[in-house]
Amino acid sequence: MNIPELTVVVTTFQRPTRLRKCLASLVKAGVREVVVSSSGGGLKESEVCDEFPTLNIQQTFRETDLGCNETWLRGVTLAATKYVLILHDDDWLLPEFGSAYTKEIYPHLARGVGVATWRGQVVCDAGRADTGEGYLRGPTRVSPTGALTTILMNRAYLTTSPVLAVFRRDAAIRTLREAEAVFTDAGH
Repeated sequence: MNIPELTVVVTTFQRPTRLRKCLASLVKAGVREVVVSSSGGGLKESEVCDEFPTLNIQQTFRETDLGCNETWLRGVTLAATKYVLILHDDDWLLPEFGSAYTKEIYPHLARGVGVATWRGQVVCDAGRADTGEGYLRGPTRVSPTGALTTILMNRAYLTTSPVLAVFRRDAAIRTLREAEAVFTDAGH
């Protein structure tokens, strides 16, 4: 399967077993372009990456942990495609993702939609899925920016998860750089 213009950025922190499961899900979903961005490790994660020759994996490792934003920014910056999807090492994509991206998500992105998001499932390690509705209500559709703004302004949600969205790479880099510059207090 050809998944156009998408790199999946996987962040990891000393959890090679989880990274292996995540990367295996990318293979099943048809993903080809991957960046693995690691903090607090490197050797074991690199060995896991070598287990997946069908993935075109760029690796970036840092021994110290400078936080999620830095690890995301480092990974997204290395992506060579127009769009990025950020996953953590304990996230994975379902096999249907590649087809859904190609048929439903990418056409909207290609015509100018800035971000695509969907209802993900939270699945615990034992395999039980959270059946909650998630942030968005209603059918899959193109929604105005105001729909996402309403969700973000609701104090019940501190944030939406980046693993539930495909972003334009340039917009993700600008946003992460702004967060790096503005959110300097440990309480943010």
